[in-house]
Amino acid sequence: MRSRYLFGSLLLAACAAGQKPVAQAPVPAQAHASTLGIPDRQMGLSKASVFDVPEQKPFVFPKDTPGGNDKLPRAFPGAPPAIPHDVLRYLPITASRNRCADCHNVGKTEGEFDPTPIPTSHHIDWRNAPGVVKKEVAGTRWVCTSCHVPQAGQTPPVGNSF
Repeated sequence: MRSRYLFGSLLLAACAAGQKPVAQAPVPAQAHASTLGIPDRQMGLSKASVFDVPEQKPFVFPKDTPGGNDKLPRAFPGAPPAIPHDVLRYLPITASRNRCADCHNVGKTEGEFDPTPIPTSHHIDWRNAPGVVKKEVAGTRWVCTSCHVPQAGQTPPVGNSF
């Protein structure tokens, strides 16, 4: 048995010694678009240099506080409605705190505006108790911003040709 291992070791050593190293082309540290013949201003959708970091325009809502803003059109039929006001002061939504539900829960109104109520479908636990409408919002619907997103009157940063 020892002789088999010895023979195998010698065979591997002989094969390794007989191989010649393969020459490899040097890899450039960074290939620039200019070396490919494409100007860097034509590489992306923004038509700016790919090495520039553009500044994000701040979102501007007609009114910072909820109420008084127009309802926004839905992106497509059946899409969740967009939030027409700033939500930064209401985040984060945690297991014990949901400031959206404070105003939008069914039957509650605050001040002089009438918030869109949370629909009945959000009060049904479709996994564990389908068809049972509960008083509280179902846990799977608790984090509103997982489906509803705030929208502002911004122009798209990149035009769309469609």
